[in-house]
Amino acid sequence: MMNTKVALKQLMATHFITVDVPCPECGGAMTAWKEPTPDTPPRCPPVCMECGYRSVKKKEATTAKNLYESSLIKKAKDYFLNGSVLTDRKSLHKKISNYYPSNQESTKAKNISMEFCEKTLLGEIHHLILTGGVGVGKSHLAIGCLNEILVKSNYSKKVLFVSYRELLEQLKFAMNDEEARKAITGVAMSEIKAADVVVLDDIGAELGDFNKRDEKGNLILSRASNFDIDTLTGILESRIDKPTIITSNLKSKEIKYCYGERIVSRMATHSNGFMHRFTNTKDYRLKTA
Repeated sequence: MMNTKVALKQLMATHFITVDVPCPECGGAMTAWKEPTPDTPPRCPPVCMECGYRSVKKKEATTAKNLYESSLIKKAKDYFLNGSVLTDRKSLHKKISNYYPSNQESTKAKNISMEFCEKTLLGEIHHLILTGGVGVGKSHLAIGCLNEILVKSNYSKKVLFVSYRELLEQLKFAMNDEEARKAITGVAMSEIKAADVVVLDDIGAELGDFNKRDEKGNLILSRASNFDIDTLTGILESRIDKPTIITSNLKSKEIKYCYGERIVSRMATHSNGFMHRFTNTKDYRLKTA
């Protein structure tokens, strides 16, 4: 009686041939179906009987992993791009690497921003506060931090950029539109409070013109409305133990005047070593235009 090994060899010899090209995976012989005629289309590509099954499984696993990673990246990017509150979404592509310091203080600002990213990725909680004149690169660095954290976390972090003035305008508009109100207060605000890292950009810009000064050169400031203060307080309190980046043209004493001590206290929480004010840097946008 023919044993199984002999029967299998006869079956292989009858139906399969060994091709000239070795297996690219292990170097073994590649086997293909023996077609009835030279013109018959091949039924399947050659297969390595030694490692072919494992190779197919490896390819399937790699494909599944790549699909999962691509889906994760797309989901994280969509969350960032579509969930952020601002007028110009093109600016969300800025990076720390293409922020070019022009002096010692802008170099320090870049270094502090990079340190914030490193500490955040390690799971530490810090508030990065960047203040200074218009156009010195505060928003660029803030967006750069979000992109840095997004990439270095393998897109596992949920990040958002929020123009505070734009957010207030949307909230005020939504007061007279029930559907808009539900969308802004129910979805947008909850995401701002829940995201892993959030930028609150340009605190104070909603208060008016920063070019108006008195005879002593001090800014002529307006106090924030109760609605403004309540909104900012709600956001800051929800993010008090979460990584947050805050930018403003105002000095700390000006923020205190406009919003009150409570706001300053919430902003300053976890900010030790991560507060930076630009005083000598010129308009950064003129250099990068």
